[in-house]
Amino acid sequence: MEPPQERFQVRTAECGSKSLFAVVALNQGDVLCVFTGTYQTQPTRHSIQVSDSDHMLVDPVELQFINHSCDPNVAFDVVQREVRALRPIQPGEEFFYFYPSTEWDMAEPFVCNCKTDRCLKLIRGAKHLPRKVLDQYEFQDHIQRQLPSKRISARAR
Repeated sequence: MEPPQERFQVRTAECGSKSLFAVVALNQGDVLCVFTGTYQTQPTRHSIQVSDSDHMLVDPVELQFINHSCDPNVAFDVVQREVRALRPIQPGEEFFYFYPSTEWDMAEPFVCNCKTDRCLKLIRGAKHLPRKVLDQYEFQDHIQRQLPSKRISARAR
């Protein structure tokens, strides 16, 4: 695997904000990079929730430029401490992840402008998602533990 800095780069996205883009092609399941970070007890705009009570400012810091989409192409695995591809990604493609996959109740909710067919419009964290939406996404363990009363089981569909 290439060093992380050779697999991605920060550039200005079409919307004008900084974002992270692929430098190399990735297949579904490929690891973009591993991460570490600084723990904190309160969420911030750039932190990622890694447990029921802990949030992390990740390193490499460039990962903080992965923007949200309701149709993500990468996921943060907070147990393995890696970012992996959810589908094939081509060089030059912008990375996106589904913020509620790691965030229970976000510090700074926002109106989503991803313009995908799956766009949920208001992003506040997994706590605020309706049942029909929950089964469409992959959530980290600390989020899944809080969802049983809301999630629809495969048998109940």
